[in-house]
Amino acid sequence: MPYTPHTQKDIEKMLKTIGIDQVSDLFAQIPEEVRLQKWDFPKGLGESGTRRFINKIARNNKELIPMIGFGIYDHEIPSAVWALAGKAEFVTAYTPYQAEASQGMLQAIFEFQSMIAELTGMDVANASLYDGATALCEAMLMAVAEKKNRQIAVSLGVNPLYREVLKTYAKAVDIKIIDIPLVNGKTAWQEVDVAAYIMQQPNFLGYLDDTDGFNRVKGKAFGIVSIQPILGSVLRKPQEYGADIVCGEGQPLGIPISSGGPLLGFMATKKSLMRKMPGRIVGLTSDKENNDAFVLTLQAREQHIRREKASSNICTNQALNALAATIYLSLLGPMGLREVATGAINNAHYLVDKLKAIGVEVCDEQPFLMEFPVKVPVEKIPLLKAKLLDAGFTPPIDLGCYSTEYTGYLLLCTTEKRTVAEIDDFVAVWEGIW
Repeated sequence: MPYTPHTQKDIEKMLKTIGIDQVSDLFAQIPEEVRLQKWDFPKGLGESGTRRFINKIARNNKELIPMIGFGIYDHEIPSAVWALAGKAEFVTAYTPYQAEASQGMLQAIFEFQSMIAELTGMDVANASLYDGATALCEAMLMAVAEKKNRQIAVSLGVNPLYREVLKTYAKAVDIKIIDIPLVNGKTAWQEVDVAAYIMQQPNFLGYLDDTDGFNRVKGKAFGIVSIQPILGSVLRKPQEYGADIVCGEGQPLGIPISSGGPLLGFMATKKSLMRKMPGRIVGLTSDKENNDAFVLTLQAREQHIRREKASSNICTNQALNALAATIYLSLLGPMGLREVATGAINNAHYLVDKLKAIGVEVCDEQPFLMEFPVKVPVEKIPLLKAKLLDAGFTPPIDLGCYSTEYTGYLLLCTTEKRTVAEIDDFVAVWEGIW
């Protein structure tokens, strides 16, 4: 990337323009006692020296095989996805305010919305939600605004990380969250006076949760369901069991796991709630010559239009990730998506059988798909994690970090990407400890 440093003359000109004498004046509002006083940097390197230094650090990286999920999943990504998404006309894609100059990007967003609506079974979908957690929060805010009730019921089967984000949003706008407990891995639904009930399917333990109970207690409240989109291809559509809003994390749809991001939230809902949705909605209309024309519509809800009156403060555009998801879904189609899901499910059950054969206590008393917990003696966990890391595997998620209720439980996951040899090698590490 080209880098053009400012000269001293440039800096003096900028300072004069904004009416200050020195750069440090920009930080005058920061208390003196918390400022870094000593800048003890080493002597600068030249460009080639810097490159060698960075490459030396990079050689310490170790590529690991992930056998974990917990909201981010290592699915196979066809090479065509990013070859197409990385084309020059897309790499600087931002909010396409000028429709006549942005028909290609607007069409891509429109197709993304259409595919998410089909995948979820809902009437309409939007674009440009940040991630699965904040998409769930936006759904909560929609429900509270519509129902005029500041209480929300949240299943403890929702990912603990998502629940923390929900709590942060709720605290800021005075919403009370009522936790609905799990019993034997499933939500023990109960009727309460709330704007909405929130569940995750499958839940964070990997189990298929109680959708019938969810539908039964929902009553006049909204039903909000967070899904894993790959598994959504083989499960009942959320609308069938009372969902009014469906959201989730789009990362499994062709986006690398990287270091945990960037991510892609999605949301779909009933037509009656379309005007309450945050983010962008692209519509299809006709121009004066009766040709198809795509437009950015229903954006008056957003902070860049109404600011303090907006129903949402989303402004950053996630269209590049949405484009990748659209290409991924286009390449696979409904049958291909189901093949990915069944491949992951088959691998998970193969792993369960192998672990059981060596005496590992697998918690499979409830139906699960590609993710499941195992019970491990607490004293064995540090050694197990170390051995797995040495063998080239990402250590499992320790659920005890999120609740003492799950002390000694590890969460495992496989996708269709894992080979039989990788799974066998993974189990061999456990066998050496058991």
